[in-house]
Amino acid sequence: MEKEKQENPEEKVDWSLPKPDVVPPATYTPVGAAFGVVFLVWGLLTSPIVSAVGLVIFVASLVGWIGGIFHERG
Repeated sequence: MEKEKQENPEEKVDWSLPKPDVVPPATYTPVGAAFGVVFLVWGLLTSPIVSAVGLVIFVASLVGWIGGIFHERG
């Protein structure tokens, strides 16, 4: 009987189940930051207004992203 338990690799008596990983919630702030950079650069080629909109989008996304990181740690 003992020999059968040792030969079966699927049944590990000394092993325990791993703790479940905590996955952070999904966020769209990196996508917003990327769009902000695109608008910022696009505005350099077209209009300062587009650059200003891109800067606002980028800063708002960056603030949200950093705020989310601090919220996860707290």
